[in-house]
Amino acid sequence: MLGTGLSKKSQDQNVTVSVQSDLLKALIGHWCVERPQVIGHDFGGLCALRGHFVNGIAYSKLHLVNAVAVLPSDSPFYTHVANMSPLLLACQPMTTKRFSEPAFKPRPIIHCAKR
Repeated sequence: MLGTGLSKKSQDQNVTVSVQSDLLKALIGHWCVERPQVIGHDFGGLCALRGHFVNGIAYSKLHLVNAVAVLPSDSPFYTHVANMSPLLLACQPMTTKRFSEPAFKPRPIIHCAKR
């Protein structure tokens, strides 16, 4: 995404979600791609969502990974989460273990002989 991450950014460059989703629509159109499969991470997830709901981009698949979906980023929600970071970090070992376990535990297969 232009102007974010390690890419070059000028002082007056506009990198808002509206500009980025407009660029996404233009890029998909330039490539002549119909119903692309898109992975949106962080701010890119928000841009992909806006690209669909505002710009009308039709995706065949949209995968969101840690997407920013609540704006503005200085909202009471983000302030609350920032203030709760010690608690969230304390829970991390428990949640990491919980989410790294399989969703179900395989059971042994029992073969029954037909009578």
